[in-house]
Amino acid sequence: MQKNEENQVITVGKARYWWAVLYPENMIEDWENLIAEKLQLPFAYCIHDDDLEKEFEDQTQQKRKTHVHIIIAFANTTTYKHVTSIFSLLNAPDKRAFNKVEAVRGIRHCYEYLIHNTETAKKDNKKQYSPSDRVIGNNFDIGAYEQISTSDKLRMSKEICNYIVEHDIYNFADLYMAVISNFDDVYFEILQTHSGFYERLIKGNYHRLETAYCEGIEESNHHENVSVTSVGMAHDNAHDNAHDNADTRNYCPICGSFEVVKNGKTRANTQVFKCKACGKRYVVSEE
Repeated sequence: MQKNEENQVITVGKARYWWAVLYPENMIEDWENLIAEKLQLPFAYCIHDDDLEKEFEDQTQQKRKTHVHIIIAFANTTTYKHVTSIFSLLNAPDKRAFNKVEAVRGIRHCYEYLIHNTETAKKDNKKQYSPSDRVIGNNFDIGAYEQISTSDKLRMSKEICNYIVEHDIYNFADLYMAVISNFDDVYFEILQTHSGFYERLIKGNYHRLETAYCEGIEESNHHENVSVTSVGMAHDNAHDNAHDNADTRNYCPICGSFEVVKNGKTRANTQVFKCKACGKRYVVSEE
């Protein structure tokens, strides 16, 4: 998670369900009757007009400004930027109604929080709103959203696979952290179910890195016509002295450039490097 300059919470990645806090004073007139037409997405909301601030030192409380919690449901996962453009449809001219937009982490929990019907809300003595205060529209179906269809599971699994390949994931721990940080909670269920498959894909990713490294060495040896027996040996006569005196990790064994940077680690915790000059990635063989 990260925060922007206005302290809005932004969830990295995509999600299917999102919610936001909006203030009626900055919303379009008659928004309650126009919301279905404006959003054109399944939604659920509750107006919080009786919330209290936390107790002050003198044990007094003030009433919070009236606000609205709104959940919207998309057919597929979408980005924070797209979601804010949807909520912006409820803005009054030259106003911004929302001050916080977040991906939903547990659709049932958020749905119940609309009326403060959660364990934490009750523990904090938050105002308990009636279920009748909760408004739904455009075929919002909480029961259906709690179920994961076969097609959704396949789509979600492919998203995780693509993430492994595109982000050069080489160990399962990194994948776990990525899933819990960048995806909806429901993706964790997919991760658990298909963990063996993802392990094999991660292993394949690592082997692909090793193969690319070996092929790069062979290609360099072929074109430069020098014998390369280890990463620490020079392959270009023009750089022999510099290479002999340098840390072997600080130059590319493929093109000889010294413009290399660290680029993650392998499953065996071996440092991976990337050459800025030729774009090749490689590991250093310990001898």
